[in-house]
Parts: sequence; C-alpha cells; structure tokens
Amino acid sequence: MKKIITRLFGGLGNQFFQYAAGRALAARHGAELILDNSLLKRRRWGVTYREYALDAYHVRGRKASALENKIIQRRVFRPFDFLCNRGLMRSSYVYYREPHYEYDPGLFQIVDNAIIEGYWQSERYFRDVADEIRDEFQPVAPLLPLAQECLAQIQQQNSVSVHVRRGDYISKTGAAVYETCDAQYYQRAIDFVAKRVSKPVLFVFSDAPDWVKENLKSDYPMVVVSRLHSWPVYDDLRLMSLCRHNIIANSSFSWWGAWLNANPDKIVVAPSRWFKNGYNTCDLIPLEWNII
Repeated sequence: MKKIITRLFGGLGNQFFQYAAGRALAARHGAELILDNSLLKRRRWGVTYREYALDAYHVRGRKASALENKIIQRRVFRPFDFLCNRGLMRSSYVYYREPHYEYDPGLFQIVDNAIIEGYWQSERYFRDVADEIRDEFQPVAPLLPLAQECLAQIQQQNSVSVHVRRGDYISKTGAAVYETCDAQYYQRAIDFVAKRVSKPVLFVFSDAPDWVKENLKSDYPMVVVSRLHSWPVYDDLRLMSLCRHNIIANSSFSWWGAWLNANPDKIVVAPSRWFKNGYNTCDLIPLEWNII
C-alpha cells in the first residue's frame, strides 16, 4: 500500500491545512496517510512553540512510527535530498515541498510514496474530500459546561463570530511577517455584515480581550469570549464554526472556524492583507467569502 506522509508544523489551523492536503492526496491514490510531527518538537528562537493538535479530532491518519521517523529524517536531509534529486541516490519516497504560496497542482502529480511539506493553504487542495474533512474535524470530546453556556447564547441569537488575533502577531518576529487587523477593519467588517443580517450579536474570540474592550466599539450587542483556561482551544474553533456568520482575522485558525460553519446562508468576511512579505493569497480565500 502506498504511503503519504504529511509534515505538520504551526498551530491548529496550519495542521488542519497540512492534514487536509495529505488526506486528499492519499484518497486520490488509495494510500495510507501518515502524520509526521517531528517539526513540532523543534525549539527554534522566535518561533511560537506548538503542540500536536490533531489528537482531539476524528482524523484517519496515524502518527509516524520510530522507523518511519528515521526514514523521514534521512530523506529530508539536504545533502541526501540533493543527491536523490539528481539521480545519484535512490529513495522509496519522493520529498515534495510546496514551491510557492498559491495553489500548486504539482502536488497531485505525485504517484509514488511521498513526504510532503508546506502550508497548503487553499481549499482547492481538498475540495474532493471536503465532506470527509468536515466529519473528521469534529472534536472527539463534548463541550465543557461553560462552553455549552456560550453555545446556548450563540444558538439563540443571529450570532456573528469575530476573531481578533494579536498575541504573536505583535511580537517582534510576528510583526515582521504578518499584518495585524486593526479596529478599522473590524468596524468595516461589522458594518458589512450588519447591512445584511438582522439584529446581529457579536461573539468576539480573542487572545487580547482588553484590547477588544478598548478598541472595538459597536452599536450591536457584543460578547467578548475569553477562554482564560476555561476550555480547550479547539472549543474556541468549534464555537466559531457554530455561529451563523463569521468575521475572521488573517489567521488560519479563524479561517477554519468559518470554513467549518455549516450554515448555507453564512456571510464570511476576511481581510485583504495577510502577510508583509508579498505572499500571493489569491487562492486562500474561497470565492463566496467577502474580502475587505
């Protein structure tokens, strides 16, 4: 049986994209999907440490074994990769790295055992298995009581999730890479939704609740949802996805909150600028979403 190994790095949203791309490639070839979490174990200066996050979900891929980890580390080792690419050494795996940020059809030209590495941040990679991805990205554990109380409010209102991410984005390292959505973006996004939604209630998910209270002013009811260790991070994502509409940040985390929203009439607003380094995000935002 063929094997597709997808390398995981970054937070939950990034791991979702990496899993989904690997899942789609494995499904196309009837291959086994294997998850390599070795990059998550590295400690690098300036990079936010992340845990393996997919244990909380019904994913079908399995973690790489100790033997497979040795194979992976040898295959991705730069001198070995160089020799393999020039036909001077052989390997039972193709090592395929994302060549750019836009959708890359080259991923699906792979026909052999493969190790894939990249962000793969476009739903175009996994449209063929979208229903399966939605099923697998449902948390295993039930909502905790406090989160259930929040959900009850969400379900009783014309709820709009608003994701405000600052944290690592305003650090020296993050600020060099990411744009930070300002209060003006959120005000424009809220106005956009409010013109199309009757009596919206804003549920603001943020790692900076004090900034939200000081900077986001709205004529509409607003509930600042701050976990403060009351429930796991994946329940923030679950609650976002259960709102009727979504205003996202330039964050893969809230991207998935909006994408997993099953409301057929949902309105999703996303920022136009995500990165400061010129990445082309033309394939990142689904066509039916609204860009501000």
